[in-house]
Amino acid sequence: AQVVPFAISALCIFFVAAGKRWPVTHHMTITAGLAAVLFFPITGSGVLAVLIGTVFGIIAGFGGELVARVFYAHGDTHIDPPAGIIWFMNTLVVVSAGLFA
Repeated sequence: AQVVPFAISALCIFFVAAGKRWPVTHHMTITAGLAAVLFFPITGSGVLAVLIGTVFGIIAGFGGELVARVFYAHGDTHIDPPAGIIWFMNTLVVVSAGLFA
């Protein structure tokens, strides 16, 4: 289930590759989708699971911006901001779900 929103966001990267101004959102959607899928069995509520996923997705959005500003904008090498925050946020989601399970 978390693959569908990620796939839509990943397809949007083709617009960026084509030189269009388009927001990069795959780091938010993969994190939000993973959180919703992991927290659904824990909460037993689809609405609550989606809200938890939304919170994790928003945090991933701000985290991606932070990684971009700290490592990408001022660095002398390429650090992919979305990839940097995906690892951190997915680890946080899995650990959080494990603690609440």
